[in-house]
Amino acid sequence: MEISCRCLVDAAVVARLPDDAMRTLGSAFDDRMLTETGNRYPSFATEKKACYH
Repeated sequence: MEISCRCLVDAAVVARLPDDAMRTLGSAFDDRMLTETGNRYPSFATEKKACYH
């Protein structure tokens, strides 16, 4: 679990998510929010995918 969380945090930082997106993601850290964030910020989806592979 720790590696997964660190991977997602790194993906969010590298993708340079705006502060409001970081707060929203932090408040609802679930699959739905991860998907919505990836859809809204393709760079986050790309970094998240790269981290898991």
